[in-house]
Amino acid sequence: MSANAPPIDIAGLVHISDADLQALLAESYPCILSISRKERGPIATPLWYEYRDGKFVLGMDAGSAKAKLLARTGRATITIQRPVEPYQYVMAEGEAHILTDEELEARGETVWSYFKPVVARYLEAELTDRYIAMLPILAPDYKIVELTPKSMRGESIPRHEDVVPRAEDIPKLVQALKERPVG
Repeated sequence: MSANAPPIDIAGLVHISDADLQALLAESYPCILSISRKERGPIATPLWYEYRDGKFVLGMDAGSAKAKLLARTGRATITIQRPVEPYQYVMAEGEAHILTDEELEARGETVWSYFKPVVARYLEAELTDRYIAMLPILAPDYKIVELTPKSMRGESIPRHEDVVPRAEDIPKLVQALKERPVG
């Protein structure tokens, strides 16, 4: 392994700094929203998001399966992945709250004004305006969800030459695996 490699956990991942985590959240990669279901595996769907004031802001139609599940469970996990080097991801788990029209009104907002900055992260200005103008027609019962993370971590997948152990390092890694807490 190279002498300048950052500390690597036993799974080969590097925990990223808070600054790197915030930088990744500021990029415009879609998130994957995952919500547990009792009867089947979790629902997992890509969505646009914005990380605003310590919360993830998302939008969805109130009649969608994900909105119905969130209304029941009140919890979800979000994963954001950078698919190019440096490969990184952020995973946040927490409480999800579907904002009511009254809550938005108390903030001086509408669904559309509150969601517009989310759309603007992904589309140029003219397309953002057109998209926001189209949504009330296509999804008149659109809702804003705020996910407040209870836990959030970011990790980076290092270059292979930084994580593939040399033969003389293998006994130390085997010992670390034996000592690693389960769970």
